[in-house]
Amino acid sequence: MPDSTDQKKPANPRRQRVSRGGKQQQTGNPRRGGYRKRTDSNTGEDNGDEEEEEIPEGEQCLICAEKIEIAALTPENEKIVITEQIHDDFDDITDKDIVATNDKYNVQFTSKLVEYETLRLLENACCICNETFLEFKQLIDHAKEVHSKYYCLICSKFKKAFKLELPLFTYKQLQKHQSEGDGEESGFTGHPNCKHCQGKRFYSEDELNVHIRDRHERCHICDQLNPKTADYYRNYDNLYNHFTKLHYVCTVPSCIEKRFVVFRDDLDLTAHMLKEHGGLTGSNNRVVIGSNSQHFSQLSTFESRRGANNGRWMGEDDEVLQQSPEIKKRRFEERAKHYLNYNNDKFNDFTSLNNNFKNKNISAAELFDLYKQNLFIHQTKKN
Repeated sequence: MPDSTDQKKPANPRRQRVSRGGKQQQTGNPRRGGYRKRTDSNTGEDNGDEEEEEIPEGEQCLICAEKIEIAALTPENEKIVITEQIHDDFDDITDKDIVATNDKYNVQFTSKLVEYETLRLLENACCICNETFLEFKQLIDHAKEVHSKYYCLICSKFKKAFKLELPLFTYKQLQKHQSEGDGEESGFTGHPNCKHCQGKRFYSEDELNVHIRDRHERCHICDQLNPKTADYYRNYDNLYNHFTKLHYVCTVPSCIEKRFVVFRDDLDLTAHMLKEHGGLTGSNNRVVIGSNSQHFSQLSTFESRRGANNGRWMGEDDEVLQQSPEIKKRRFEERAKHYLNYNNDKFNDFTSLNNNFKNKNISAAELFDLYKQNLFIHQTKKN
């Protein structure tokens, strides 16, 4: 296929680095800048000499740290002048300096070499044989069929690079690039994949998170507690199973239907129960009391909060499950003392009420009313 460049290409053109430039005020040592290794003048390859070439401060690209040889000058983006005269400002370029203009991009050039090197960056050119194509897909097919090489389509879509700067891989190299990265020195560890969508990878964690938000479910409680290690789930059914194992779910049918009515601890769940469901949970016959107007605690000695998942207590870990009844009782009593501000008289009343309930002298509803009226008055007041 013929080359799409209209003008005659300069003989043996040098690959240039195009960058924004202009006059830069220098202070101190005018030679202050960066360094790059000297290369063999004939082959252009690294000759192994550790001597480095000093790059003046105003001639070093802030992004790639290489020497700027072509710079783009612009007043306020109305028109751009691309030039090899990197120390000149926009106003220093006159009409006699302009040798070519590209109306499509509204860009002017100060030399044919600069024009060629700049427009070359925009071409779909093969970096192996220099053949150019109208569409990038044609270039992809060409690289595969002619050179048995592959572009990373993820990088080609998201990476801020010209097509000429995109690397070509063998098939094996491409698999390693996407799954493991390009080595420790590059800092790139591969394109993250979605564990629920087979073969689907993303440019970075940002794009993966967008996919998870749109296609899958993430636990908002784990995100708040441990955002770096929080997991995500294929669908809501899998997420709900996670809720019942590690968090506190409201099992009232109306809340199950609403979905995501789940809390990080029993205090928040009890607050919800008091506010939305009157403090009692029907068939479970649980009694709940509050610690303050925002958070509440569930005193669960009356009825174990055992879930439907293999008899496991919802939200309880193995350590809690293995605690003896005596330890659980002490924890329960210590929590009650805390909510009663360690008032011995009130705690004695609390113990007496519990014994009456245990001996079936009063019902759960009566016990709850006595709690609310006599002991935990400040905790059950409405906001």
